[in-house]
Amino acid sequence: MKTYDIYGVGNALVDQEVYISHAALELTGLTPGNMQLANEEDQQKLSMQLQAEIAAELMTSGGSGANTIFTAAAMGLNNFYACRVGTDALGEFYCQDLAAANVATHPNTVSAGKTGTCMVMVTPDGQRTMQTCLATSAKLTLAQMDVVSLEKSKILYIEGYLATNNDTVQAVKALKLVARKHGVQIAVTLSDPAMVQYARAGLNAILQGGVDWLFCNSAEAMAYTASPQLSAAMLKLQALANHVVVTDGANGAYVAATGVPTLHIPAVPVSNVHNTNGAGDAFAGAFMAAVLRDKGLQAAAQLAVQVCAEVIQAPGARLPLAAYQRYHLG
Repeated sequence: MKTYDIYGVGNALVDQEVYISHAALELTGLTPGNMQLANEEDQQKLSMQLQAEIAAELMTSGGSGANTIFTAAAMGLNNFYACRVGTDALGEFYCQDLAAANVATHPNTVSAGKTGTCMVMVTPDGQRTMQTCLATSAKLTLAQMDVVSLEKSKILYIEGYLATNNDTVQAVKALKLVARKHGVQIAVTLSDPAMVQYARAGLNAILQGGVDWLFCNSAEAMAYTASPQLSAAMLKLQALANHVVVTDGANGAYVAATGVPTLHIPAVPVSNVHNTNGAGDAFAGAFMAAVLRDKGLQAAAQLAVQVCAEVIQAPGARLPLAAYQRYHLG
C-alpha cells in the first residue's frame, strides 16, 4: 500500500515576486526569461535594488519542485517534499506554508544555514526572470530525503535545478535506485533553459538509465537535444523517457508515449497574461495528479492546460489553495 502519491525532491526557495519594467530588468544585467544563480552577497544587492517593489503577500514556499508538489496536493493528492531550509524565519515560513497545503516533509528539512531565496522579476509581457541564491538548499543530501517515504510513494519527481550540485546529483541517483527497487515511477523536469546550458552534465546524470516521465518546455527540449524543431526534439527525448510531456506556450502542449501517436492539446485562450512564473510547474503537478487518478493522458493534459491558463493570469507562481477546489480529484 502506497502512502504518498508524489514524492518530490528539489530546492527550497522562498520566492519573492516583483513587477518591473523592461528597462529596470535591463539594469539588473540578467538574461530575460532565464534563471541565474547568485551568492548571498549578490542576492542581497539585488534585493536592495528592488526593495521598493517587493510585496510580502507574494512570498511563497517556492522552488520549481515545490510548486509542482503544491499543485498536486491542492488537487487532493497526498504528497511528500524532500528539501532543505535554514534555521531562520524564512525557513519557518517555508515549512508552515507546505504544511498548510498538506505536504509532508522530513524532520531534517530544517538544517544549518540560511534559507534559499529566489527573486522573480516579472515584466509587463508576463515573462519571468529569476535570480536564485540556493544558500543551505545547495547542501541538500540524503539526510533530508526520507527513503522510507519514497518506498511508499507512487512517483518520484525530480527537479532539474538540482543538476547544478554534484553531491545532490549523487543523492538523487541513489533515490532513483530506491525507486526502481520498490516500483516507484520516476519523473524528471528539465526546469529551465539555463540548466540545459550550464548544468548539462548534471541533467545527463539524473536522466541516466532512463525515466518514466520527462517534463519540459519547447525551448528546453530543443536546447537539450540540439534540435531546430520541436518534433525532432521530442523523438530524441523519447529515447530517454517512456512519456515525454512538453509545454509550448500559446501552442498548447504535446504528450508522446511509447507505442501511441503524439497527442496535441491546444492552449486555453487567455485575455491577460499576468506572468508565466510557475506555469510549467503547475502543468506538471496537475498532469501527474490526473494520471494518478486514472484520467488518461488526453484528459490529464487537458486539465493541466486549464490549470496552467489560470496560473498565468494570476499573481505569483500558484493559485490560492481554495482556487484548486474546482479541480479537486479526491
